[in-house]
Amino acid sequence: MQKQGFKKFTKTLALLLTAGLLAGSYENAALAEEVEATLVETEGAENTDAESSNDSVASSDDYGSRSSVGSEAMVPIYGDSIPDGVYDIEVETDSSMFKVVSCTLTVADGEMTALMTLGGTGYSKLYMGTGVMAAGALEGISEYIENEDGSYSYEVSVEALDCVLSCASYSSRKEMWYDHEICFLSESLPSGTVDSSASAAWTDLGEYDLTQDKIEDGYYSVEVSLTGGSGKASITSPALLTVTDGVGTLQVIWSSENYDYMVVNGEKILPETTEGGSTFLIPVVYSDGYHVIGDTTAMSSPYEIDYVLTVDIYNMESLTEDEANDMLVTAKGNSTSEVVEVIIRVFIVFALLFLVTLVFGWVSKWKAKKNGSESSNKQ
Repeated sequence: MQKQGFKKFTKTLALLLTAGLLAGSYENAALAEEVEATLVETEGAENTDAESSNDSVASSDDYGSRSSVGSEAMVPIYGDSIPDGVYDIEVETDSSMFKVVSCTLTVADGEMTALMTLGGTGYSKLYMGTGVMAAGALEGISEYIENEDGSYSYEVSVEALDCVLSCASYSSRKEMWYDHEICFLSESLPSGTVDSSASAAWTDLGEYDLTQDKIEDGYYSVEVSLTGGSGKASITSPALLTVTDGVGTLQVIWSSENYDYMVVNGEKILPETTEGGSTFLIPVVYSDGYHVIGDTTAMSSPYEIDYVLTVDIYNMESLTEDEANDMLVTAKGNSTSEVVEVIIRVFIVFALLFLVTLVFGWVSKWKAKKNGSESSNKQ
């Protein structure tokens, strides 16, 4: 309170001095009054905004559990990379209390808007930004649209897909803005929708040509990385690279078993195995990043997702054939181990049957011997 009083006193003193200096002449009197009115209005606006901001934005204590959205591996995709049209798209949110059950993305002249439908009706407004920004915003606030089934939809602008965006929701009951993070997932769009040549994800690719640099034939352990999609999928690194006549073949092991094929240089490639992660052997010519497609069956219907695969040829380690075979076995380790496990189980079953048969034979012999002894005693 003392600090606020001193601050107010300082502002008032400055105001009076300014007004006095300007009022030194008759001509400046009107200007002095205008300056005074402006300063008073500004001070009142600052106080009002501060009170409004504090009262209408939820604090950390007002939130339940929240989850992270997106991934650092994601590459933003903007409207100029998508043809004009209307698309169904999935939206990831940071809270089950703020769940988007359906969303329609509209692209027109490089600009994107979305009509999002939430799972509840507790929020009357949305704002693409933070709660503090929403509390002081004069425009850009999306009021709810009530649908026939009673659900609420909101039309908002979308800066980019595959990018973590701030979105504030206004609770009608608590009369506060709540901060959220959301992400529009390009992988849920129909296959081929995203223009890879126009997207920032696919630029400056393919700087290193294995055939021109004539890497010696052999086996190599090489670091690999993957970008694109939602950022949730990954591949095993280091990976096995086999070079024959200057042509590389890379073993790609996905973190998911749901990839049923890949497309590389226009060629559709089926997995060697899906156990323990879908495993592919794909051709490699360029290393500094090149466009590949992975088709996933993890969603309600299969989707082809665009990725950029980078092979770090500059830091690779030569392997012996045995070491390479070990890496290849690792890729199929789960399927091999399952076969071994089945063999072991069959062996155990036969061993138990043998033991049971053996014990049964012993028991039968013992009974026969016992019955023979009893007969001899009776005679």
